[in-house]
Amino acid sequence: MGNFYSAGRDPIFYSHHANVDRTWSIWKSLSINNKDFTDKDFLNTYFYFYDENAQPVKIYVRDVLDTKKMGYDYQPQDLPWLKSKPTPKRNRLPKPLKKVFSTVKNVVIEYCKKHVESTAAKSSSTEDSCSSTANTSTNEELKKWDSEF
Repeated sequence: MGNFYSAGRDPIFYSHHANVDRTWSIWKSLSINNKDFTDKDFLNTYFYFYDENAQPVKIYVRDVLDTKKMGYDYQPQDLPWLKSKPTPKRNRLPKPLKKVFSTVKNVVIEYCKKHVESTAAKSSSTEDSCSSTANTSTNEELKKWDSEF
């Protein structure tokens, strides 16, 4: 159905569009307020299709909105799902947001402390004579801690 010019030859095309028409028909039957569009620009929009003789045929939107006018209708069906509501799960209580926020806050604080300590360790090691070795060691430890975090 990905190619507009050959979509009508795709076997799923008819079942897909039949289901769209059926859904539209059900929706219109649910309320007297559910009606076809009345905008003249929409209704006067047309498309070209090809008939069985490969001749182009101009089809207006207004001519294909009513399935009965096109020679078919859908069998009325019960809609038990229409008035049903999902049953809430009573065994799952939501986590209090305070607890979630405090957990996240504690993790953020732990992360920040580790990075502050690492920075402090780097700055104190610059005073040592082997500062480049100490900095490398501290950087590697922090990277390892970050990956495990």
